[in-house]
This record gives sequence, C-alpha cells and structure tokens, in this order.
Amino acid sequence: MKHSLMIAAAAIALAAGSYSAEAGCVQAARHQGGAKLSKPNKVPHLPPLSGERPDYNGSIVGLWYVVHYLPDGSVFFDSLEQWHSDGTEFELANGYPQLGNVCLGVWKQIGPRTVQLNHIGWDFKEDGSPDGTFTLTGTAKVTQQGKHWEGPYDVKIYDVDGNLLDEVTGTSVAERISVE
Repeated sequence: MKHSLMIAAAAIALAAGSYSAEAGCVQAARHQGGAKLSKPNKVPHLPPLSGERPDYNGSIVGLWYVVHYLPDGSVFFDSLEQWHSDGTEFELANGYPQLGNVCLGVWKQIGPRTVQLNHIGWDFKEDGSPDGTFTLTGTAKVTQQGKHWEGPYDVKIYDVDGNLLDEVTGTSVAERISVE
C-alpha cells in the first residue's frame, strides 16, 4: 500500500451479499441510481510539514482511514476511525447520517502492536425510526512503523428485539492520517 496522507473517507458500500437491516456504520449505501462502489475512494494528499517526523512505535492511538473488505476482496465499507489512549474508539463512516454513521468502541492491548476491538452502533430505518443494533469485533495488528494496521473483523446485525439477523466477516486495512 502506498504511504500517503488521507483526510477524508469514502462511501459505504456493500459489494456482495445482502441483508435487510440498515445497520448504522455498516448499512448498505443508497447512491443515486443504485450504483455501488467496488473499491475504496481515493482521498487527497496534504503537503508534508517541516520538522521532525513522529515515531508512532506501533501504537494504534491516532486517526486512521480504514477500508473493510469482504472475503472476496470487494469493499464492505470505509470510514475514519479515531483510537484514543484511554481505550475508546470513535468511527465516522462515510454513509448517510440519517441511517446512523457514527459508532463507538472500546479496545485493549492483547499483544505486541495488537489490539482487540469491541465496537457497537445503532441501526435506523430510512424514516429515522429504530431498526436495531450491530456489533463489530476484531483485532488490529499495527506495523512496526505505526503507519498501517490490518486484521479480521466480524459484524453481527440485530433487530430491535436483539435477534441476530446477519453476520458479515472480512479483513480491515488501515492507513494512519498524520500531519507529516
């Protein structure tokens, strides 16, 4: 993966499969004309700032551009994720806000440069009424330089009564957004 600065997220897309729930950060995108993305969007680059380059030492803490892939290699969705040193995580998926594109999570260190994530979000119907919840669990292994991470994820989608509707698995790949 080319090292670059990324400052914006792209559209949420289901490239394969289907399910009836419109799960917050993982809901199917509804683009004009029904078009769906088969790959992540390109985001613009910022010129480098002068001065010392930070040494991330493989830490997950920071801002990331994340692409979640399905097992067949197609894009499930992408987002901006902020990982905090207090063990919390915040995600802003590039999807329709009225369906719920903000999600929260908690994480803990489970090994060298490796963390475990437990992430949850609300699910809404197009009219804004509640439609359930979803969870995303996974692990992330940060590269030694701290510029990328990768790991498996498992999304479970539930109705308003807590009944499991669907499950989606795949791999997340992330690139750090920095000021350098």
